[in-house]
Amino acid sequence: MRSTIDAISDLTAIRPKRIHWSDEVTKDRTVLIVPEDSRIVHQDEIDAVHEQDFRIVVTVIDSDDTANAIDTRINAVTAEILEMLLADRDCGDYAQIEGMRFAGSRPIDDRDGRISGEILELTVVYSVKMADFERKGLR
Repeated sequence: MRSTIDAISDLTAIRPKRIHWSDEVTKDRTVLIVPEDSRIVHQDEIDAVHEQDFRIVVTVIDSDDTANAIDTRINAVTAEILEMLLADRDCGDYAQIEGMRFAGSRPIDDRDGRISGEILELTVVYSVKMADFERKGLR
């Protein structure tokens, strides 16, 4: 996901080690990729399938120099990210075919008014063959 988002001009994707709002995260057109819950969906002797939720936090900071309304800018950036991510729904062959699902979005709720943007919610379905675990000595 990070490389896909980085390919979009003027966007910076980061995967933080610690989740907190800092100067880097609150810059215009910064995209924060946050792994959320993971669930085992299926497991047997042949393969293991799990779902991983991701929160994609897209910050769009208004500027006095821009002529566009902030909601127009947020919609444009969000649409651009979704278009690129959903064009590669198997995450470069790391996920199952059509394994990425868009679950919804909501505005960033910043009561102090420091940042604005959108939070995208995605789920990615991964499948791992048990033979891969055995070959690597993990099982």
